[in-house]
Amino acid sequence: MSGLARFAVAVYVKIRYPKITVPDPTEQLVATGSPTFVTANGAKFFVGLQSEDKELIQHLQDRRTPFVSLDGAPFYPGSSGRRSLDP
Repeated sequence: MSGLARFAVAVYVKIRYPKITVPDPTEQLVATGSPTFVTANGAKFFVGLQSEDKELIQHLQDRRTPFVSLDGAPFYPGSSGRRSLDP
């Protein structure tokens, strides 16, 4: 019986709260507001990439935005599936 209840709840949740896909805002943020805001406040703007993203790398190179690859850097696995860099 508990298996049926779990199934019913899972179906209800999928119907009531459908999964939505949100576009990745990274390129838009890098291209518009963030660099302007950062440099206007006397700081330097650069991007750290935790994984290889060829499209983003090309975008950063085209805009001459400094970036660093953090592939292979130690990290803490996050509870949400994200990686958190090891200090």
